[in-house]
Amino acid sequence: ADACLESHPDKTVQLLVYRQTLVPSELFDSFGPNVVGEMCNTNPRAIIPWNGKVRAYTAYLYWFDITLGLGMGLHTTPRQAASRIRYLHESNFIGIYQIPDTNWGLMGPIYWTIAKTMGDADRDPDQLVEEYCHGVYEDAASAMSRFFKLLYKRDIEAVERSSAAEQHLFYYPPSLCVQLEQVLQEAEGAANSERSLMWVRLTREHFDYLKYLSFLLTAHQAYQANPSTENHTELLAYREDFIRYRRHII
Repeated sequence: ADACLESHPDKTVQLLVYRQTLVPSELFDSFGPNVVGEMCNTNPRAIIPWNGKVRAYTAYLYWFDITLGLGMGLHTTPRQAASRIRYLHESNFIGIYQIPDTNWGLMGPIYWTIAKTMGDADRDPDQLVEEYCHGVYEDAASAMSRFFKLLYKRDIEAVERSSAAEQHLFYYPPSLCVQLEQVLQEAEGAANSERSLMWVRLTREHFDYLKYLSFLLTAHQAYQANPSTENHTELLAYREDFIRYRRHII
C-alpha cells in the first residue's frame, strides 16, 4: 500500500476482506489513506475491527442471488432495501458490488429504491415505489402500485430453519397469489401503450413463476397428507402448468 501510494498517489487500492482477512492485523494501525476495504461481511461485528484500518469501505453483496434461498422470489422489500442502504451510508461505505439478478418484473421498484437512496438515504421507499410505477406503467400505474403493495406486505426475513418450499408458501400463499392475479389483470386491462404493456408483461412473467409454484407446492402438500386419486390428479395438473410455464420462458 505504501509503495502504491508513492507510485500512484491518485489511485485507490481495494483490499478484499474475506475469510483469512476478516480480522485485521494488530501489528499496525492503518493501511493508509489510499486503501479501501471490500467487505464481504457487512455485519457490524465484521466492520468494527476494521474501523480506522482503511479509509472507507465497499460492500460485496448477495442480496438478490437467485441461487440462494428463495430463488426467483423476492429477497428484500423496498423498505428493507432503503434501511440497508442507510446503514451502509452511516457505516462509511462508498461503493457496492452486487451479484446480478434477473427478476426485474417483481424487483424493479426495489432496484429503483436502492438507486435513489444511494444518492439520498432519507428518501421514502413507499414514495419511490409510486414514482417507479408512474414512470414505467403509465395508465396501469394505479393498479401496479396496489400490486406491489400486496407483494411487499411481508418483509423478507428468515423463517427460522424452514425449507425453501415452506418459505415460499409463507411469503406467497395461494390466497395472496389470487389477490395479486386479480390486480395484475386490472393492470393489463389499463395499460394502453406498447411500452406500458411490455412492462406489465415483464411483471406477469415473473409473477407467474410465484403463482404456479405456490399452487404446485400446495397440491404436493395436499397429496402428501392424503394420497388420494383426486389429489394425485390435481398434483399432476399443477405440475403440468408449471412445466408449461418453464417451456414458455425457455
